[in-house]
Formats: sequence, structure tokens, C-alpha cells
Amino acid sequence: MRLPDYFRYATNISTDLTEILPPLSLLYIIGNSKYNIDFIDNRIKKYSFEELSEILMQYDVIGFGGTIFEIKQARQLSVYLISQGKTTIYGGPNATVNWNLYLGFFSIIFRGEAELEFDNVIDNLDKLQEIGFTKLNNTFVNLQPFRINELDNLNYPDRTKINLDDYRRTVQNYLGDTKPIDMVVSSRGCPFDCYFCSSKVIWNQRYTYRSIDNLIKEIQFMIDEYGTKGLYFREDNFTTNRKRLLEFCEKIKDFGLVWLCESRVDTVDEATLKSMAQAGCKGIWFGIESTDNEVLKKIRKNTTYDQIKSTIDLCNQFNITSGGGFMLGFPFEDKESIIRNYKSSKTLKLKVCFYNRIWAIPVSEMHSQIINEGLDYYSFENIVLPGTKDLTADEVNKLYYKLVSRKEKYRKKLAQMMGKKVVAFIRKKSPSLYSIVEKL
Repeated sequence: MRLPDYFRYATNISTDLTEILPPLSLLYIIGNSKYNIDFIDNRIKKYSFEELSEILMQYDVIGFGGTIFEIKQARQLSVYLISQGKTTIYGGPNATVNWNLYLGFFSIIFRGEAELEFDNVIDNLDKLQEIGFTKLNNTFVNLQPFRINELDNLNYPDRTKINLDDYRRTVQNYLGDTKPIDMVVSSRGCPFDCYFCSSKVIWNQRYTYRSIDNLIKEIQFMIDEYGTKGLYFREDNFTTNRKRLLEFCEKIKDFGLVWLCESRVDTVDEATLKSMAQAGCKGIWFGIESTDNEVLKKIRKNTTYDQIKSTIDLCNQFNITSGGGFMLGFPFEDKESIIRNYKSSKTLKLKVCFYNRIWAIPVSEMHSQIINEGLDYYSFENIVLPGTKDLTADEVNKLYYKLVSRKEKYRKKLAQMMGKKVVAFIRKKSPSLYSIVEKL
């Protein structure tokens, strides 16, 4: 989906082909179905509406996944296919939380985890109300989202339906030149209560996870089938369960793999980070959001600046590349608060920094506050690019450009002129020279 020009400041919602990750959620459904399901990833294929319509007309039941960014084409295709007598299904996180926005556009909206219920739906298309679906505005929807208690009962995602090399199989900032790096998901959900996040609505603040033995079997399978050299655990909180994390470290350390995970600064400590490093962990991405303790309280992150600093220092001590994401422009912030967060983040010894000019999607408390307080200056498909209590959206954009975007623009230009590898080499071997070149 092409976003309007004013969203160019929200840099982390632009789509770059090299950054596309495999759609494991849909491949999980295929891998756990008795049916032979064909799969098209239109982020890769980039078929036009006409081309995709012609292809999909050969099927009786067509399912759509994806996020809010793919909904426009999915909705258009579904309306057309229904008019041609086809049955359409929409599922995934966006369908789960925003289902009421899409009533009338799909035959069925599937909320929650689909793997163990998908075949039951296909087998009972003519009696969906008998298996827990309600008909609203010509769309059947399960008002109570389906959840899976035992993730170990699932088959692995069916990666034979895609060419893995069409997707990102390197994570250079964290894992260097090691490749291929493949994505594995070991847990679902998040037990935390951040005010800007919709995860707690999607998962009802419930955290489930696979056993370590089950996870190790998939990793061995990936090594044998796909030559995997490293792992990217793409999930909300790989480190939430300390006992499980230490068990994983003990069982993976002899594999000789490198790996990256996503975490919170308050779910690791010196002992766990030491074990992770010994087990091949080379990188951790932290959702830090802010360095201001008052802001951290307001967004219910329940972390502190001292925790953030201490965790990053420990990562550096154990040679784990630490990355941090920061959010600029919360609805209650003023110009000074945004600048203070940015400048303070630079005093941390992070190896990778990412700054997100705030945007919001439903459903989250931040999104509701933005709407209720009239801060939704720009919106598209329910994605909102807001202002704050003291700044218009354009003023936030300009501030973000001054602090972040302008520098990123020059860095990309430098990489184009000198080549990415040359720039990376200079940056690694001579940071002071890199700084001079960057300023020039």
C-alpha cells in the first residue's frame, strides 16, 4: 500500500523489499491444514489488481492475511471475488483487533490464532453459526478470538510454499556477514501493558511459548533443510521467562549458531546476558522508547533510565550488539521533551539506534487519546500521524527531520557515493574518521 507523502516522516512504516520477512503466520496455517493450500505473497510478486483477480478466480475459497498496510488491496479483491460467488476469509492481527471496520467486505473474518480452527471453518462453510461465528452485515465473525494453549502441538510453518531467498536472510547490524539468518518464532503475545501498543488487545495480555525441546527440533530442521547459520527470534519478548531462556542457552550453545532476539531492558540481567553471549547471542534489540523517567511512567513501560543504561553497559561488556528503538512525539510531549529524549539517547552506548516519529493504529490507548483530543492531523486507513498537546503534526515532522531524517538522508547519500562496505569498514575501524567524512 502506498502511503500519502506526509507519512514520509514515519520512516519505519515505509516498505523496502530487502527488509521483507517471511510470512510465518500464514505459513503456520498452511503447515497445520489437511488441505493443499496455494500461497501468494504479493509483497514479493507485486501483481496488479487485475492480475491477482484473474489468478484468484480459479479458487473457491480465498484467504487474506497481512497488516493494516495491506488491507486496501485485500478489501478491494475480496469485494470483487464475493461478487463472483467466491468465499473470502480475512485473518491476522489487524482482523483480530479491527474486525468491525471490515464487516461487509469479507465473507468471514477470523479472529485470533487460526491453525487449529482453520480446517473446521472450511469444513463447515454452510453452518458457521454452529461453530461459534456470528453473522454481522453479511460477514461471519468469531466474536471470541481463538487461542491455542499448547504451541508444541503445532506443526512448523510450511516454508516450502515460498522461496526463502526472496526474503531478508541477513541482519548485518547485529550479526555481521553471517548468512543465511532465518526467522523462528518461539512465543506469542506479551504480558506487559504499554499504552501505545495493540499487542495486549491482540493477545489479551497473555504470553504463551513453545518448549525448548520443541524449539531446538525446529532449529535442527532449519539447519538440515535450509543451511541456517543464524537465527532471528522475531517476537515481542524472547527473554520474558528467565528459566526458559537459560534452558535455551544451555541447549543451543553447542550448535555454533549466532542469534538475535528482541527484549526489554528489565527482563535480562548480568547472569542471563552472560549465558546468552556464551550461547551465541550477538545482538538484542530493545524497545526503549524514552530516556525520561516521567515519560516511561506515563506510557507504562515500567522501566527506568538507570535500568536502560545498566543493561546496555552489560551488553557491551559481553560483546552483544545492543540496539534501541525510541519514540518521538507522544501526545503529551512538548518540543523540549522530544529534544531531551533524543539527546539523552545519544549518551547511551547503543550500537544501533532507531528513532520512530510516532504514528498510531487502532487499537491502543494512545490511538484513542489522539482521536479524543483532536490530535489526528493526518490519517489514512486508520493510521494516524498525530500532533502533540503543544505541536501540530507538521511541527513534529519538522523537528523529527531536523533531529533524525536529515542525518539519515546524508548517511544514505554517503553510502551511495562510497559503497556500503567501504562506509561500514571506515565506521568500524576508525569512528573518528567516519565522523569527519559524515560531516563533510
